[in-house]
Amino acid sequence: MKLVNLFYSLLLYICIIDLISCTSLPTYTFNYIGLDEFNGDTLRLWRATSDRLKSDKDYGKDPVATIIIRNGKASFSGLIDTLHLYYIDGKDCSLYFYPELGEVTHRYMGDTEYSNSQSVAKQYEILRREGFPNQESQEFLFSNLRNAMGIHLLDHVGCYPNELDAIYEKSNLAMRDTVSLLLGLKQQLSDTKELDIGDMYIDFRQKGFKQDSVHFSNYFNKDKTVCLFFANGNCKSFGVKMKKNNENLQ
Repeated sequence: MKLVNLFYSLLLYICIIDLISCTSLPTYTFNYIGLDEFNGDTLRLWRATSDRLKSDKDYGKDPVATIIIRNGKASFSGLIDTLHLYYIDGKDCSLYFYPELGEVTHRYMGDTEYSNSQSVAKQYEILRREGFPNQESQEFLFSNLRNAMGIHLLDHVGCYPNELDAIYEKSNLAMRDTVSLLLGLKQQLSDTKELDIGDMYIDFRQKGFKQDSVHFSNYFNKDKTVCLFFANGNCKSFGVKMKKNNENLQ
């Protein structure tokens, strides 16, 4: 009898601990309001962007949640998911949102309010409104390379070639081998090489400071990729001439 009581006491203790741990996990709440004209319509919530991760066994098979719009509003909530953007699919009222910690209230065709003062989505919204200013955008990008919002920005702003290695190395391991943007970056880094004086497979010849030239002797015969980056950004200040199999490429 004592063993039975001990067993049930232990089971009750485990259930209480499990309940406490579940309720303490970080969650998001997304309130979609101003939907009076869509009352009775169904909204479906999908995990989207960032492609299919290795952990996404059910990606794209079924919606995460389904809600009917009532009284002009609908609310979605769940555990935060920083590796994805979420997509609300509805007739003429679809939109994306980032399921981060806190409560978000978005009015249809209107503004968005964030309860989280450190909201990554809010920072992104401000940057987009200002036209992605270079310095602020770069700071945001490098601070958020491990989440879906940073990768989303990477597809919208330009980066210098000497930053690409750092971007790849700081990216999230869970996303690196599955997200198409990071896969493309990995391929680019493996297929190109920054030119350097005395490189073992490139003939480098300098004809003075005013008339510099680089000669790629037999380079094309090696079936490799040549990447040219013009740092001054003014292509009119110089000319590029290549010769391949006795054909001049201007």
